[in-house]
Amino acid sequence: MNSLSIAKQYKKERKYRLAIEELQKALKLGYGTSDIYLELAWLYHDIQDNDSAIESLKKALKLGRNDNEVRLGLAKLYCEKGEYDKALKELNTALDYELYDGCIYYNLGWIHREKGEYSLSVSDFERAGNMEPYNKHGFSKNMILNEIEISQRSTFLKSKPMVLGVTLTHRCNIGCTMCEVRKRPWDIPERIVKEIIEILPYLKYIYWQGGEPFLSDYFEELFEKASMHPALSQTIVTNGLLINEDWAEKLARSNVDIIYSIDGTNKKTYEKIRNGAKFEDLIMSINLINKYRTKYRNSDMPTHSTITIQAVMMKSNYIELEEFVKFSEKYNFDCLNIIPIRYTDTQENIFLNNDPQALSYIKNVMPKLVKKSEEIGLKLFNQLPEIDSSDISNSTPNAKTGRKDMLCYWPWKSLYILRDGNVKPYGFCEEHIGNVNKDSLQDIWNSDIMQKYRQRLINCGSLNWCSLRCTSGVMPKHSLMLNEQEVYGR
Repeated sequence: MNSLSIAKQYKKERKYRLAIEELQKALKLGYGTSDIYLELAWLYHDIQDNDSAIESLKKALKLGRNDNEVRLGLAKLYCEKGEYDKALKELNTALDYELYDGCIYYNLGWIHREKGEYSLSVSDFERAGNMEPYNKHGFSKNMILNEIEISQRSTFLKSKPMVLGVTLTHRCNIGCTMCEVRKRPWDIPERIVKEIIEILPYLKYIYWQGGEPFLSDYFEELFEKASMHPALSQTIVTNGLLINEDWAEKLARSNVDIIYSIDGTNKKTYEKIRNGAKFEDLIMSINLINKYRTKYRNSDMPTHSTITIQAVMMKSNYIELEEFVKFSEKYNFDCLNIIPIRYTDTQENIFLNNDPQALSYIKNVMPKLVKKSEEIGLKLFNQLPEIDSSDISNSTPNAKTGRKDMLCYWPWKSLYILRDGNVKPYGFCEEHIGNVNKDSLQDIWNSDIMQKYRQRLINCGSLNWCSLRCTSGVMPKHSLMLNEQEVYGR
């Protein structure tokens, strides 16, 4: 097995630094091919070293790899650094070399919009829509129309949603101390299930949650129908305790992120918070998923499934923050998502009650978590409120995003069905835009309140009705639907 193959195997195992070391050995021995530099670039990107990634792609160019993957890659990396003029230069150079295709124009449209050049953005997206890979399928055509309507600042949309969040049921097999969902009986109406099935061909992301989604009478049918659409990525928020052998294999061979809700890394803490759950059953479920992920990773049908821990930080478990990273490494999790406790004002809510000991501990330990996560290739998403952030205002766009216009694109891309049938553009949004108990999804999509959401974001004002989580900079840019760039094979 050569160095490139070994590096790719390390990458599958999320051992990014070992993969980089393997390729660097090959370079020292004089085996500096464009393929090696290309792979090295995306490994550097995986560990958030974009400067090294850019240098690697430039070296691939010098070795004759002047193709769209390199040019689009450089554009993507420059955009992530906020260097839009350099990104534009790479894309225009691709056009000079007659490397025409829709992805070039799609990215030009995205960058021109970021620069506030909306007419150019519309023209770019229209050209992209007439070229491969966007001119053939309903999904791609809808995506291009959606981008055009954002650039046109439309408030009434002809495009269909690209993202759907679905709360299927209030029912759950356990009773978590911080959960309010199970206290209000509700199941998704059958007519809305039929509407969801109709929308599936146009969606890029769908999020399933409960209660416990595996208890919904409709979930298996919905999951299987969604799996028939290759462009659609599914996410399931679950306690994982109902995942059996059949489900584990089905999930492992699907394009799905399984988000395990885990609030304790040991039996005592886990079972204290998740009443009625057994820690041993959790470990059995994780091991089942990993068994089939390994099977498909090494087969002719490589798995696109990932597993994530979502840990709700509260009084009972904040002291285990470092242990969550160790637990993630031990059980081969891809991501760790740390979120604050919500929906309760009890002593468990260390953020609402401003618990000085807990907040001080979190602030001091977080740099260690970041460093360790980078070392083991774990993607860490920290969505906890900023410590000492009382001076942050949510009435103006946040300087951290660097944006001078719209804060997010959620109202142009997403609908989120909550546990009682109320609908928001996204789960963190403050205002409801309709209710599926009486309205259709299509009516809600262009309801008066949804159009008002869009108009307020266009005007870049009245952001006091937006969530502080979004306006304070806690949410990363990709979570605000602001960086949907297209890169070959990435």
